[in-house]
Amino acid sequence: MTVLLSHELDDLRANLLTHVSSGAVTTTAMLLAVSEHLRRFAALADNMEQELQFFRLIEAGKNGRETVNKLATDAMGSLLLETGKVIRPDFRGQK
Repeated sequence: MTVLLSHELDDLRANLLTHVSSGAVTTTAMLLAVSEHLRRFAALADNMEQELQFFRLIEAGKNGRETVNKLATDAMGSLLLETGKVIRPDFRGQK
């Protein structure tokens, strides 16, 4: 079951409006219940914000990798176009 924050907030608003328009007295118990709902909504909003931040970081990583790949390809392409240069990888780190 998916809980939508917007629907939950709208339901709470509707319940409060119904309560106020009926002229009923607001009790401490009712305020505590509303407070608990708001706490849960805040936790849900926090989870949604973290998830959005995670996806934004993933997207930024993809963009960064694409940029680095293009820059490396461009740099390598210019080296390969120069005649007489031989590129030998040195993975041992020795000079």
